[in-house]
This record gives sequence, C-alpha cells and structure tokens, in this order.
Amino acid sequence: MEIELSVNSIRRLADELAPRVAKIIKADLQKKEDAEEWVRTADAAKILGISENWLRVTKDRYPHIKNGENSQGNLMFLKSALIKSYAK
Repeated sequence: MEIELSVNSIRRLADELAPRVAKIIKADLQKKEDAEEWVRTADAAKILGISENWLRVTKDRYPHIKNGENSQGNLMFLKSALIKSYAK
C-alpha cells in the first residue's frame, strides 16, 4: 500500500515530529554525559603524560572525586576533561 502526501502534509508532519525527535536526541546525549568515564590516578597521569605524583600535586586543575574513606581513598579523574586538557 502506497500513500502519497502533499508537500504541505509533509511539512506539517515534519513540524509535528521535530520536537519529539529533538527530545529523544537530547535524552540520549544526557545519558552519554551521565555515563562519563572516571579513571584512576595512574591512568589519568598516562593520559596527561605526567607523573602520578605531579598529578596529585596539581589535581585541582582537573575535575576529580575522591573514592573511598579518609586519606585512604583513591582519586578518580574525569577522562573526557583530561583529554580536552591534554589537547590544548
């Protein structure tokens, strides 16, 4: 079965679908942002091409979190931010 649509019908259909498609794309991008990868100090230092000790000294230059309790926790760095920083 084949249906023919006029140009105006196609435009109206596109106008109706565009907000829905945009909403789906936005949700998909948000999921990807929420799933950002965090890496440990050793991997972060390799990405930046610096020593782990220097990274610990300069950690506040990069988005990071502390994973664990008290002074025994591991530093975790946002991989995408490290790559952007390295690229500069």
